[in-house]
Amino acid sequence: NDVLSGGTSRDELYGGADNDTLNGQTGADTLYGGTGLDSLYGGDANDILFGDEDNDWLYGGDGNDTLNGGTGDDRLYGGTGNDVYAFDTLTFGQDTISGWEDGLDMLDFTALGLDETDFTIGQVGADTRITLISDPGHYITLISVNAGTIDGSDFV
Repeated sequence: NDVLSGGTSRDELYGGADNDTLNGQTGADTLYGGTGLDSLYGGDANDILFGDEDNDWLYGGDGNDTLNGGTGDDRLYGGTGNDVYAFDTLTFGQDTISGWEDGLDMLDFTALGLDETDFTIGQVGADTRITLISDPGHYITLISVNAGTIDGSDFV
């Protein structure tokens, strides 16, 4: 169980096994949670956050951030800026994205060779659910987002 903090410049922080808390602070940081239930905080620049395994919490903060929860049911929040939510495994779980900014934020499934045609997009209460057609047990929920605003332009 590590608690790691970066400094004012570009940092790379590795949490490793167990439940870790990583805080990049200022600077363009890269944070790797590793296995365990991790909490990653990017900070004030353009950060890259990798949750890896298990159910992680990723917060990009200010800047144009890239967030990749990995496997597990992750909670992702990009913060301000043009954020990219990247997925590189078909077993991404049931992820939740808060603070989605339509026209600014993007979903990236290019590592999997997928695009918007591989998903259904529907309204569930006040939220949008984006479900993988080939495996409906894996989906992304955009909190407080109208499904009518999500289309191909929201995918990389």
